[in-house]
Amino acid sequence: MAVRRNDPCPCGSGKKYKQCHLRQDQVASSREHSLTAAESAAMNALFSYATRPRLSPQLVQAFQRYWGGSYRPTSASTLGMEPFRRMLEWFAYDYAVDDDGHRVIDLLLEEATSAPPAAREVIEAWSSATMSAFRVVSIEEGSVISLLDLLREQDRQVRSRFVALNAREGDLLLGRWVDLDGSATLSPMTAIYPPAVEEPLLAYVRRAYALFQEEHHAATWDAFLKTNGLIFQAFLISDKAEPFRRLIGPGTPYLDPARIRALLREHSQQEAQEQRQRARGPERRTPPGQRRASGIIVPGAPTPQSEPATKDDDQDRPHILIPGRDL
Repeated sequence: MAVRRNDPCPCGSGKKYKQCHLRQDQVASSREHSLTAAESAAMNALFSYATRPRLSPQLVQAFQRYWGGSYRPTSASTLGMEPFRRMLEWFAYDYAVDDDGHRVIDLLLEEATSAPPAAREVIEAWSSATMSAFRVVSIEEGSVISLLDLLREQDRQVRSRFVALNAREGDLLLGRWVDLDGSATLSPMTAIYPPAVEEPLLAYVRRAYALFQEEHHAATWDAFLKTNGLIFQAFLISDKAEPFRRLIGPGTPYLDPARIRALLREHSQQEAQEQRQRARGPERRTPPGQRRASGIIVPGAPTPQSEPATKDDDQDRPHILIPGRDL
């Protein structure tokens, strides 16, 4: 059932929905509606490939690394779609899934033959994009956004309906600049944060870059960010971001990853306790969501414990709710 503005927030905070997660849900909804048909198809193909059973061990490892801890894979059911997709995008774009350094997006481009040409073109453009931090300089008519790449000190111009709807001049964007055949855009899960986060985040990232250069002489930002795109998430869940918690999280348009991490810890501890209780009795409970072969439960409607996937039906069963396919 739809949640009304004055209803209790489904997160269980006890606050009214309009005072808690309404604004973040509106941002997430506008993100989905701002995707082009080609982007939706590309996102569908990439995320479905990333959650295939054969990549389950790598996905579990990436999940732990992204959230900076050791959590039970089933705790992923507490994430919600927006943070889960952010994690999955990083996994698909940056995480090396084999000893040769292949990423999920590389494997998809090597193996995929059925993706529409327009979607494949988008995936190829995504594959060469690296994370960065941008300041919104201006927002013009037609969803044209002027940006400053704060790390490379370069002016950028992109077309993004999502940013035009949700950002203001001076806001900080964390995402990837994508050159799509001369038409620039941003990666689908680009995040928006208030201007106050910019200075401390840049100091954190630049220190990490300086340390990287000590071991990799004259390394460029592209070389650093290709293997260290997680640095932005690391800052947001660190104590360095603590002074800005009041500006992000429920009641604001901005997602606070540290609050998500706290939920993961709580769920993992609760599940460990329930497991000990089950050992003393026959009762079993299945967390809400769709259980993947990795043990990660993808956020979504509660489903019964599924049978192990076969090679044939794995291609047809949805792995994650994707705009343009499931939403």
